[in-house]
Amino acid sequence: LLGQMLAPRGKMPKVITELLSQIQAREVSWLWEQRIPTNRFALLQGDPGVGKSFILAALVAALTGKGQLPHKPIHQVRMALVLADEDTAEEVLRPRMELLGADLDRVRVMRGFVDENGREFAFNLLRWYNEFVECVMEVKPEIVVIDPIINFSGGNDTNKADQVNSLLTPIVHMAEKLGFTLLGSLHSNKSAQKALYKGQGSLQYIASARSTFLVAKDPSDSFGEEKVLCHVKSNYSKLTPSMNFVIADTPKGPTITWGEEGKWNPDDLLQEESEDLGGPVATEKGYLMGFFDGRQGKVSF
Repeated sequence: LLGQMLAPRGKMPKVITELLSQIQAREVSWLWEQRIPTNRFALLQGDPGVGKSFILAALVAALTGKGQLPHKPIHQVRMALVLADEDTAEEVLRPRMELLGADLDRVRVMRGFVDENGREFAFNLLRWYNEFVECVMEVKPEIVVIDPIINFSGGNDTNKADQVNSLLTPIVHMAEKLGFTLLGSLHSNKSAQKALYKGQGSLQYIASARSTFLVAKDPSDSFGEEKVLCHVKSNYSKLTPSMNFVIADTPKGPTITWGEEGKWNPDDLLQEESEDLGGPVATEKGYLMGFFDGRQGKVSF
């Protein structure tokens, strides 16, 4: 019967199992206490322009040099590798990292991909995974930033869970095996009213991450300057309090200033933002208020 179930094929790798009683337990180690675990995948999601890349730069600066973060990272790292598709190294990454306090001798930026004939290509993780592995083994980073991760997905359909999984799973396993933390960013979609579903593309991005954050404008700030970093998902700890921050101009360029914590939970933040911007919630309220006004009295929301 077993022979009928198995299709004929050549010699294949053997499945490995191990008794759980023979596996040594260990505590979760943290890159940023209770927020980002080491050697795992963490994700920032939010609308374009809210500060995702800035927060990633601030993390790199704090982990490699003298950058400031609330709740200090556990330890500094020897090397960071940055894949950034939307910001230039000369005009943005170098001056931003330097101003934020990064040790620039501990930060490498992937500039592109050159084949054996000297031709340069835009890098994508699907097509040149093996080359990416070689790069990581040569650079030996302890953090790898991919900003935004969807731009390096190659020909994958980023709305299909199986294709996103085929892209992320090898990289996540590589992070665990080679010992680096993967930090990615993802732009938001336009419609989701729950923070867990706010990321662009398949939910598999969020499912694969062990810790996920939402970056959004603070709806209570009428000037539009305050932003919020809000913990959406954590597989290894309870969700940490939200943190406000401001990206402010200085004579040397923009920098980040951290403010108070603990005001927002992610779903409330999105609902307030939707109402403030006239989204679906606000539209529904406006319709109902117009319908009831002058008929059955005022309606409170």
